[in-house]
Amino acid sequence: MSDLACSNEDIIGALDGLGPVTTGELAGMVDCSDGALEDSLDALVDAGVVETRVVDGCSRLWWRIPDDKEGVDTFRAELAERLRPLTDPEEIQSVAGKLLAERLDVDRALYLEVFPDEETLQVRDGYARDGLTEVETKHRFSDFGDHVGDRLRRGEPLVVDDVTAIEDQSDEQEAAYLAADIHAYLTVPLLKSGRLVGLFTLQQTTPREWSDTAVELTRETVESTWAAVERARAERELAETNSILRRLTDASQVFIDADVATLRERVVELAREVVDCPSTTLWRYDKDEGELRAVDSETDPEHATPDRPSDQRSERAWAAFVSGEPAVESELDAPAGVPEDPSAEPIRSRLVVPLGRHGVLEVASTEPGRFDSGTLDLVETLAATIETAWDRASGEAALQRRNRELQELDELNTLIRRIDQSLVEADTVSAIDKTVCERLAESERYLFAWVGGYDPEPPAVSPRAWAGVDSSAIEALTATTDPTADDRLGPGTPATDPFVTAVQSSEMQTVGDIATDVRATPWREAALERGARSCHCIPLVYEESAFGVLVVYAATPHRGDRDEQVLAELGGTIAHAIHAAEAAATRQGGSVVELTLRVTDAKTPLCRLSRETGCVIESDGVVVGDGAEPTVVFTASGVTREALMTAAESSLSVDSLRALAAGEGGTLCKAEIADDSLVTRLQSDSATVQSLTIDAGVATAVVTLPETAAVREYLDGLTATGLELELIARRTRERSPDTTQRLQTAFREQLTPRQQEVFALAYRCGFFESPRVQTGAELADALGIAQSTFNYHLRGAQRQLCAAVFDPAGAAQTDHHWQE
Repeated sequence: MSDLACSNEDIIGALDGLGPVTTGELAGMVDCSDGALEDSLDALVDAGVVETRVVDGCSRLWWRIPDDKEGVDTFRAELAERLRPLTDPEEIQSVAGKLLAERLDVDRALYLEVFPDEETLQVRDGYARDGLTEVETKHRFSDFGDHVGDRLRRGEPLVVDDVTAIEDQSDEQEAAYLAADIHAYLTVPLLKSGRLVGLFTLQQTTPREWSDTAVELTRETVESTWAAVERARAERELAETNSILRRLTDASQVFIDADVATLRERVVELAREVVDCPSTTLWRYDKDEGELRAVDSETDPEHATPDRPSDQRSERAWAAFVSGEPAVESELDAPAGVPEDPSAEPIRSRLVVPLGRHGVLEVASTEPGRFDSGTLDLVETLAATIETAWDRASGEAALQRRNRELQELDELNTLIRRIDQSLVEADTVSAIDKTVCERLAESERYLFAWVGGYDPEPPAVSPRAWAGVDSSAIEALTATTDPTADDRLGPGTPATDPFVTAVQSSEMQTVGDIATDVRATPWREAALERGARSCHCIPLVYEESAFGVLVVYAATPHRGDRDEQVLAELGGTIAHAIHAAEAAATRQGGSVVELTLRVTDAKTPLCRLSRETGCVIESDGVVVGDGAEPTVVFTASGVTREALMTAAESSLSVDSLRALAAGEGGTLCKAEIADDSLVTRLQSDSATVQSLTIDAGVATAVVTLPETAAVREYLDGLTATGLELELIARRTRERSPDTTQRLQTAFREQLTPRQQEVFALAYRCGFFESPRVQTGAELADALGIAQSTFNYHLRGAQRQLCAAVFDPAGAAQTDHHWQE
């Protein structure tokens, strides 16, 4: 071999069309020594004509860098052609890296994106020869020294032929390069609008001298790669936006025509489809409770762990609802513990948007920072669509409900008018009861109805007219004894009777759902068998007088109270009609007014005696004897004779009490009382006490007044005496014939006080029964007189009775009332 310097033309001519060759192989081609050849090759490398790299630690490979424009253009054309049809950013980065690596014969070519902080960079994709060590995908510039980041941010490429020769490099940094099989590298930055956005790095497993051509081709490749990636991402975002808009449009079409129930069922499902998030929850505002509740939730179990309820979630949802502003949580902590499904990821970000007065919509993702401004705009648009649809559906539902209620009210008013017309034609109480029940049962609104009268002792309602059901069903429908009351409410505690309560309170009682209302227990089965699901118990009250109760049954559970006022007014109309009918009968002279009164906290002797002993006293009347103190005959039950006598002895108002006889109904007693009795107060020239029952100090009296009596003046007069009165019932009934009343009055006037006392006591104590309940001797002893005196007065009274019956003319000589 010649020791002369080799000709550059010979060297370039030998390398043309060849790949990398060793120094020895090339020396044989040009007939030149290795030393002289390397000197010439180094000069060509410096000139950018030849490329070289070291292999196996000492050998060097050489190859010709194409200096023709055609080769570079071919690479550029191929790169553009290969990248143009690609739509996946990672595939674009991989193809670009492989083409550049093949062109420049490098071991690794990687495309990296720089985060907005210009400090963090992420390896996206690229090319690497088989067998190379995998590099970490995420780095920080500070890991390589401050000078690296500073130069790249200024747009300066980093050209390192040998990492072991880098000045101011720590041993750790050098070791990191070598551990990653990096002995030389070329990194070209890409700046956009003055900001570092990406870079391409070429790495060699051996030291290498990088040519200017390599730098230029890398710069063009990173520019083309970035442009292709941005285009692909823009196209993908556009496609995703169009897809989102289609999904949003489809959802809007569903919402436009949906009713409230459909919205409640579909909102979560459609929202998850539109936003494309693994978890969605609908929180609805309950205006009755004043609370926000999660009413529906949907989570994709294959991709996300269900978002569990928590106070933090509730508070965040409430804050968004109250403020009307969306709330974003971008970095949620991963829940502690092992997940039920290891393949499912925990929720890491959450977005809550308000739905106006309806509640909030919550969407969640497994990706931290998932909800950027674009997603927020999308969810807010969706929320606005849902809110508008819900407002429309709620408004339509409210309008339909109001129209339905108005129609039902109109039907009810039509029914009321028909009943009013029938009331005009009815002239008796029985006719009124019958026509009201028939009109209600004939209507489509109600199934059947009945009218009942009220009996205060014991409190009960008895049906007096009905329609829509037969008489055999009325007994079961008006049952007031609950067979299960002892089990539910305790022994001896009856269930509340809505029929009785309506009369006592003068307020309508509504059993909204017969199937569940405890008040319907006694008659629930009978009502349900006949199709009834609700009923109204309407008191018939006019001017503080109760005339009974009207009960109507409907086929559906009762909702709302719009018709209750109308039904209450109907009750007042019926009561007024009954009052008018009774008043008309009274004016015709064939009736008397009967009042049922309850007297509480009376201080009269018998009331005190009943209150102290807890017994029930039924008074048979007052018999005025020869003395100044009245004699009272009554029956006491629920107390022993001894207890009654002991209580009477300690009473200052009871001078003497004698037990006359004992029977199944109680003990018959006679007492002389010092104070006015309740019967004395209730009875007057115009009022007659028909019955008086005192139970534990509370008295119930039935009093009759003549047709011309002023009831209000009579009651006011009783109240003025200190009595606490309650008018339980008022009704008109046929009076006893006038002849009978005149005969009774005339007969009493013919008797002396002692004869009245003896005769009445003998009658009430069973003296005239067969066999006799009390003998003459026993009655004489009870009166404190001799038996002969008793017999004398008894025969005198009997003689007057016989004279009134058999010798009316003789009787007329002594009493003008006996004129017939």
